Amino acid sequence: MLPNVQWTISKNYLYKSELAILDILSNNKWERPVYFAITVGGDSYMNLDDYFRLDGLAYRLTPIKASNKDGQTGWIDTDILYNNLMNKFTWGGIERKDVYLNENNLRMTMNFRNNFSRLASALIDEGKRDSAVKVLDQCMKVMPAETVPYNVFVLGIIEGYYRAGELKKATEITEKMIKLTQGELDYYLSLDKSNVSTVENETQRAMSVMQELSRLTRQYSQQELSKKIDDKFKIYYEKFITLFPQPQQ
Repeated sequence: MLPNVQWTISKNYLYKSELAILDILSNNKWERPVYFAITVGGDSYMNLDDYFRLDGLAYRLTPIKASNKDGQTGWIDTDILYNNLMNKFTWGGIERKDVYLNENNLRMTMNFRNNFSRLASALIDEGKRDSAVKVLDQCMKVMPAETVPYNVFVLGIIEGYYRAGELKKATEITEKMIKLTQGELDYYLSLDKSNVSTVENETQRAMSVMQELSRLTRQYSQQELSKKIDDKFKIYYEKFITLFPQPQQ
């Protein structure tokens, strides 16, 4: 724990809201917790990111400076985040098929899945594999594919299962993710030239997911599955460069 927090605000102007934050920090003296929502833009953090602890849907400002291996914002106290995600948080029935989730609800689930996967990774780093598996299982329980469709944030769940030695669970989700991504690419690459340009970003994103699935399966010795992904990727890549010619270097 540091005796004080020193940081640089990398701009030459401040908004009233930022002055208010500085006033709070100056007068609070660590007597009450100060939180920043994880859903606001990084500009709102005023370069205090290195002192943030991830507590769930908010970062708590702490007198502790820590760097993260994953490059994401906020260091993790596994006891606190585990208690929040596994015991304190309630999920409003998002696992139920009769509960409607609109676009905003589904967007928020990306943050939830990311928190679960980050916690699992931190627990594995601490040698707590059993706890990590419980965290990943809870994530899949409260946000099943039937109500919260798989997306890029499932990749962290897959890697967590692989790292924890749960190959069967990791492979099951991987195969579902392959099928989903192939369906997306089949659709995107079937469009005629007048429409395909509108989905170039989505196509690139799906291609990136295929590459990451290939990397994960290869890294964790699932060679047969990795080859299956690579073979499919080559086919999609040939179609991709035909529809989206890349600029010459």
